[in-house]
Amino acid sequence: MERGCDQMMGVKGRKRKQREIMYDCVFVGPALIIFLIFVLLPFLMSVILSFTSWNGQTAPEWTGLSNYKLIFSGTDSFGRNLWFTAKYAFMYVAAVNILGLVFAVLLTNKFVKFRNLSRTMIILPYMVSGLVLGFIWQFIFNKVFPQIGTAMNSDLLETSWLATPKMAFYALVMVSVWQMAGYVMFIYIAALLNIPSELVESAQLDGAGGFQIFRKVKFPLIMPAVTIGLFYAANTAFKVFDVNFALTNGGPANSTVSVAMDIYNEAFARSNHGLGCAKSTIFFLVVAALTFVQLKFTQSREVQM
Repeated sequence: MERGCDQMMGVKGRKRKQREIMYDCVFVGPALIIFLIFVLLPFLMSVILSFTSWNGQTAPEWTGLSNYKLIFSGTDSFGRNLWFTAKYAFMYVAAVNILGLVFAVLLTNKFVKFRNLSRTMIILPYMVSGLVLGFIWQFIFNKVFPQIGTAMNSDLLETSWLATPKMAFYALVMVSVWQMAGYVMFIYIAALLNIPSELVESAQLDGAGGFQIFRKVKFPLIMPAVTIGLFYAANTAFKVFDVNFALTNGGPANSTVSVAMDIYNEAFARSNHGLGCAKSTIFFLVVAALTFVQLKFTQSREVQM
């Protein structure tokens, strides 16, 4: 009888596992299929095409490592554009997270009035397309700022920021940060509101001031949010295209061409898909390595509540 019961329990256990597998297939299956078709398969095809010469019309011609040799030979502009993207990403990630954290701390303070209205105003630029923002700010930099500079006799504003490589770089960073700071702010707001009030009250009873409470109590507890904020900002920074395209279009003198724009121009403007795929493969490896290091660094500093 006991043996029969064991067999029945075994049958029930197998049926339960089968149901769990079926549920997993129903819920995860469609997303997995979409990922395989629209993400993984195109990526693998891109890697294969990076070893060919292909103009998008005729059959690809296998060329081995010639595309990679051209990129690393220094005659191609990819290295310069990668360095520009790295500088832009460093400033963008730092500014977006610092500004988002400052906004979050201020707008979670109960003594600040109109908190909800302020949060709405700060998040609004994120709701607007990057292309639209780029064209709007292009008009501001080229038309509005020079007129203000002339009226105020200001050398900083009198000349369009998009006319020189240095100022065009800062203009691109400023517009991008202005667009994304609100989104990162909400990540930090959610983390700050999730901190148990008992911990803050205990620190206050021990005589800790506002800055000490933030540095010793709040900031260590929101490190998971910092990890997310840095990862998201780095991801958007390295993939920047729309704001870059609309605001500067790579100018002046190709000084603000991001890697994403370089890959786009190589593959679609110059119809050199093989070289474009090689650039995208190298770019993927660089971003993956940097992201791995960043995640390891920030996750090692996370604490459990």
